[in-house]
Amino acid sequence: MLYYGDMVAFPRGPSGVVFKHYGIADGAGNVIHFAPDQGFSEGTYKKESIKDVATHDYYVDNSQDNKKNPLPPERILKDAEAKIGTQAHYDLSNFNCEIAASELRYGKGHGSSTQVCPGYKRICHASQLTSPCGVCLCFVLFVLPCAFVASLKINVLEM
Repeated sequence: MLYYGDMVAFPRGPSGVVFKHYGIADGAGNVIHFAPDQGFSEGTYKKESIKDVATHDYYVDNSQDNKKNPLPPERILKDAEAKIGTQAHYDLSNFNCEIAASELRYGKGHGSSTQVCPGYKRICHASQLTSPCGVCLCFVLFVLPCAFVASLKINVLEM
């Protein structure tokens, strides 16, 4: 059951193991989320039906509640609704949908989805690969293989 102010995760990729998209539930069947625009350099806060955003499944992911105090649900929803239609710089590793959603829920952004691949920031981000082709190339070369390795529960840093 989704309540307003809940952080919602939408698994993406084959079997939902590649990465997740995040947003804030409004309690009325919609999600307010930060999505990259076509060029992947800007993003827009949108309010859409959860069914339209979910490609596979979705679930409540308030997993940081044990480490951080969530803001009151009324405040989360008020702040989220105030963001609808606004744009911000989109950055896969520094300001993405997960960071935007956790910023709304906790007052401070946190993201773990790009931490699955330690080489991403060093190679893709440092190389200024921000065009759609560069993002796709980095995703295919680094994020997908790292997500696969992570799904095998192998720590590549200890190898």
